[in-house]
Amino acid sequence: MTVMVSRRSLLTLGGALALAVAAPAAAHFPGKRSRPVSTRTDLGRRVTGHVFMPDDTFAPAASVLVVHDDGGVVASLRWFNAEIGRHGFLTTAPDLYEGQPAPRLTALEPTRTLDTLGSWLRWQKAHFRSSGKAGVIAFGAGATWMARAALTTPIDAMVIYGGPLADPAFEHLAATTPLLLHLSTPDQGEESSRLQDLD
Repeated sequence: MTVMVSRRSLLTLGGALALAVAAPAAAHFPGKRSRPVSTRTDLGRRVTGHVFMPDDTFAPAASVLVVHDDGGVVASLRWFNAEIGRHGFLTTAPDLYEGQPAPRLTALEPTRTLDTLGSWLRWQKAHFRSSGKAGVIAFGAGATWMARAALTTPIDAMVIYGGPLADPAFEHLAATTPLLLHLSTPDQGEESSRLQDLD
């Protein structure tokens, strides 16, 4: 099920998502333009993420933050991050688990997690290759954390791939930001009832 707000920036981001999902997983695995990067957060913590730099054809480039679900920054997410980047975006997949064994995203400490996401958004917007525009693709419970982070660090568009929608932050996000929402069949029960509230 898809709910779409028709805006050019969102459609571009959503189109890149569709192309990446449709591509065979074995093709174009992250190459030399995909690499781990660290940055210091606003609270002075050192955090890591996986960054893909588009080629010089795209200058400046809009940026996309790819936020993982409970599985963390696994190989398939790094591939996905790179595939989005190959469509002309500066992409970053931050590690919300900070290199530790993965529990569940709902168990993360809020201050640290929001500090991580907000700092990566600002890093992307300020990067010399960036146009200053920042979109997000978020999976599962990662979308909830991203909606909360967007309360203090605005984003330009967001693609939500599955996940819960009950957090009040989604209401603010829907009122201020173009959204593209993908729900799989198991998600369409309780989550579908939220769509009228977010419309």
